[in-house]
Amino acid sequence: MKSLLNIAAIGFIAFFGLGRFERGMIWPLDPTYVSPEHAGVTAQEHRMVMRDRTEVIIWTTPPAAGKATILYFHGNGGNFANRAWRYQWFIDRGYGLVAMSYRGSSGSAGTAVERKILSDAREVWDQISQLIGSHDNPVVIYGESIGGAVGTGLAEGLQDNPRLAGLILEAPFTSIPDMIRQEFPQFRHLLFALKNRFPTEDRIRNITTPLLVLHGTDDRVIPFRMGQAVFQAAASPDKQFIEIPGGGHDNTWQTNPVARLEQFLSGAVTSATED
Repeated sequence: MKSLLNIAAIGFIAFFGLGRFERGMIWPLDPTYVSPEHAGVTAQEHRMVMRDRTEVIIWTTPPAAGKATILYFHGNGGNFANRAWRYQWFIDRGYGLVAMSYRGSSGSAGTAVERKILSDAREVWDQISQLIGSHDNPVVIYGESIGGAVGTGLAEGLQDNPRLAGLILEAPFTSIPDMIRQEFPQFRHLLFALKNRFPTEDRIRNITTPLLVLHGTDDRVIPFRMGQAVFQAAASPDKQFIEIPGGGHDNTWQTNPVARLEQFLSGAVTSATED
């Protein structure tokens, strides 16, 4: 009888308590709306209506001739405005930009959950030519933190698409269950009820797109070893790992890594053009 009560208690927590915990840990998004102009980004705002009629905000800038477009998936902390300087960095160097906010972030409607976020990402990919006014320039997916999980999930389904020229993962994790086992081991018995799993380490095994992984050795949010594990699991024959000594979770864009990031982007464009 006692064991049955324990099972019932676990089930109750899983379906009622875990959902709130999961949203708070995985999607602590900032819903504050900021226009590109007020954020200091020379981009155009789009309010894209997804298949289920949810409105998602996207910022875009067309690429200069011979440049790739960066399809950027941000992390779960803050909002679009917190990445404004990054977006502008790409734009100032002639790269096209398509930055998708998540449901519940930066003025977008809805509630974030893996299935819907990946569906939104695919819809944005399918409309990318219309969003930037270019039908042939290569696209590089850039995923920051949880955005790396989103980018990997999208890239897995695009392996036959010649327009995908590269995948960049900044501080990626192996999976949400792995993160919970490490940070909240008391919830390990409830992992079966997770709605967000993002199995990046498994998905990367199916991706042969040129890959760049950046990770700080002192990352206190996503362990450095997870970035290493994702890199080791990657099937891509053209992959690079940038170890950032002393780097944390939010200061990976340092002089040497950024220079190597530019080299990767240039190489991805060259390879895509030659193909």
